[in-house]
Amino acid sequence: MLEEAIISYQKYLQINPKRDSYKGLGLAYKGKGMLDESIISYQKCLEINPKNDGCFYNLGIAYKVKGMLDEVIKSYSKCLQLNPNNENSLENQEITQGKNY
Repeated sequence: MLEEAIISYQKYLQINPKRDSYKGLGLAYKGKGMLDESIISYQKCLEINPKNDGCFYNLGIAYKVKGMLDEVIKSYSKCLQLNPNNENSLENQEITQGKNY
């Protein structure tokens, strides 16, 4: 199922590379454990839409799984800066403050 999603997102992005679909592709990669590809996809999403708080949140998750604490903090902080009410990031606010990692 995830492989099909990856293929679909890749095909769509070949047709329309300026869409936020990189976020969905990043999620599919993360689901398959392909963290480096996931991070690249989230970064491309943010190049297109630097105000996508959800993409910063997902990027933070990928960094967390890889053990990249500094990048986790930056990603969650940016997410909360863009959207202080982002429920997912609020749940992980302790990470943005450098606690309980």
